[in-house]
Amino acid sequence: MPTAARAARPLPWFTLFKYVIYALLTLNIVLFFFDDWSAARAAYGDDFSSISLIALFPSTVDTAAWVVLLLLFELETWVISDGTLSQRRVQYSLMATRALAGSVIVYAFYGYWLTLLNSYAVTPLAAPEQLCALAERGYQQVISLGEFTPLDSALCASQADASWLLHNRELAVGSAESWLLVQRLAWLDLINSGAWLLVVVVLEGDVWLQLRGRLNGLLLTISRYTKLVLYLLLAVAVVCWIAMGDWLDGWDAAIWLIAFVFIELNLFRWQAETAEPAPVGAG
Repeated sequence: MPTAARAARPLPWFTLFKYVIYALLTLNIVLFFFDDWSAARAAYGDDFSSISLIALFPSTVDTAAWVVLLLLFELETWVISDGTLSQRRVQYSLMATRALAGSVIVYAFYGYWLTLLNSYAVTPLAAPEQLCALAERGYQQVISLGEFTPLDSALCASQADASWLLHNRELAVGSAESWLLVQRLAWLDLINSGAWLLVVVVLEGDVWLQLRGRLNGLLLTISRYTKLVLYLLLAVAVVCWIAMGDWLDGWDAAIWLIAFVFIELNLFRWQAETAEPAPVGAG
C-alpha cells in the first residue's frame, strides 16, 4: 500500500467484483435476520423475554459484525494510504471499531456454543400418543437447525414412534434423525466460527507486521500456511452445509471465502508495492 493517494489507482474489473461481493454479504444480514426471526418464532412462540439477543439472532448478529470487520480490513489493506494509516487518531479509530466488532464476533461464537448445547437438551417422548396433544399446544416439528414445520395433528399418531425426542425448553419435537442433523449443523457452525476467529487473528498479525516492515521470511511463511489450512477447513464446511441441505449457510460461507480472497490479494499487492523502490526524486 504506497503512500500515494488511492485516487490514482485505476478501477479494474476485480475491484468492481470485490465490491459486488461485499454488497452481497451486506444483503445476507437481511436474509439471516428473517431466517433467525422465523426460527425464533417457531421455537419460542411470541415470548422472547427470557431469551438473549445472541440466542435469538446468532447468524444476524454474527454476519453484521463480520461485515464491519471485513470493511476494516479493506480500509487497512487497500483504501487508506500508509501515511494516513500510521496516524495515531486513525489507528485508534480503527482499533476501537475493531474491538467493538470483535467483541460481537466472540459473543456470537458463544452464541453458537449455546446453540450447540441447546441442541442436546432433548429427551425421548414418553409415549408416542402424546404427540397429538403437543400439536394442540403449539409444538413444532424440527426439520433442521432453525427450521421447523407445523405439527399436523391429523398425522401425528402415525408419524410418532419411540425414537422421537422432545426438547426440554423449546416448543419443538422431532425424530432422532432430525435432532442428529440439528446437532451436526450446530457443530459445523461452531467450528466454522472458531476457524474464522483464527483467520482474523492471523490477518491482524499480518497487518501489524506489514506496517512495521516485518512481514517477511519465516513469519510470512507461517502466516501463509496457517491461513491455507484454515481456508481449506472453511471450504470443507461449505461442502458440508450444501451436502446437508443448508443452502443459505453454504452460500454465505462461500461468499465469505471469496471476500477474504480479495483481502489476501489486497495484502499481497500491499507487500509488492511497499517492496518497490521509491521513484527517483521522490521525497
